[in-house]
Amino acid sequence: MNKKNTLVIVISAILMAMILSACSAGNTVQAASNDPVVHTETKDYGETAPRAVEMRDEHAGDGSGLLMGLSGDLTQEEIADLLYMREEEKLARDVYAYLYSHWQLPVFNSIAQSEQNHMDSILELLTAHGIDDPAVQTATGQFTNSTLQDLYDTLIAQGSISLEEALQVGALIEEVDIQDLDEALTRTDKADLERVYSNLMFGSENHLRSFTSQLSRQLGIAYQPVQLDQEHYYQIITAQPGQRGRAGN
Repeated sequence: MNKKNTLVIVISAILMAMILSACSAGNTVQAASNDPVVHTETKDYGETAPRAVEMRDEHAGDGSGLLMGLSGDLTQEEIADLLYMREEEKLARDVYAYLYSHWQLPVFNSIAQSEQNHMDSILELLTAHGIDDPAVQTATGQFTNSTLQDLYDTLIAQGSISLEEALQVGALIEEVDIQDLDEALTRTDKADLERVYSNLMFGSENHLRSFTSQLSRQLGIAYQPVQLDQEHYYQIITAQPGQRGRAGN
C-alpha cells in the first residue's frame, strides 16, 4: 500500500475515535478559483495588539507565472504524487469551505482560498505535463480517491462538533500536507515539481501557524502535533514570517 494512503487511513482512524456525534455535512461554500490571494497570518506580540502579517502571494489564481519550464518526462511515481496532491489540496479547500459555512470564522475562508491557489498550482503542472485532472468533474466534497473521500467525510463530522475540533482538524490537515509534500520532494528531481512543492510547503506552514494561533488566542489551547515530530513542529511554529520552518531549507 502507498505510504501516504496508509497515513491517511491512520489519521482517519484517529479522528473517528474522537467523534462524539455524527453531523451532516450541510451546505458548502465554493472558494473562488481566479482571484489572487495573499494570506494574512495574525500573530500575538506580547502586550501589544495582535498584528496582521502579510505573507507572500502563494499563487496567482489564473495560474500564470508558475512554471520555469518543464523538466522532462515524469516517472510514474511523480505522476502518482501529482494526482494525489491535486485531490489532497482539494480536500483541504473543501473542508475549510465547509467549516467556514458552519462556524463563520474568517480564517477558514481565507485559507480555503489559499488552498484553491494550491490546487491551481498542481493543475498547471498536470496540464503542462499532459496528465488528466482527477478533480475536473468532481463536485465540492467529492473525490475520485476513495481514501480521501472517507477522510473528507470523517473530517467534516469531526469539525462540526465544536470550534476547537474544527481548528484541530485544520491544523491536522496542514501537518499531513507538510509531511506529504516533504515525501514528494524526496521522490523527484524535476525543477518545476520542486518549485511548486516548495511553494506549497511554504503556504502549509503558514496555515499551520494560523490554526494553532487561533487555538491559542481564542480558546487558550496549545496544539499538540499528531504527525510531525516535535522538533520539526517547533521549527515551523517559531519561524519568522517569510522563513521556512525547517533549519537549512
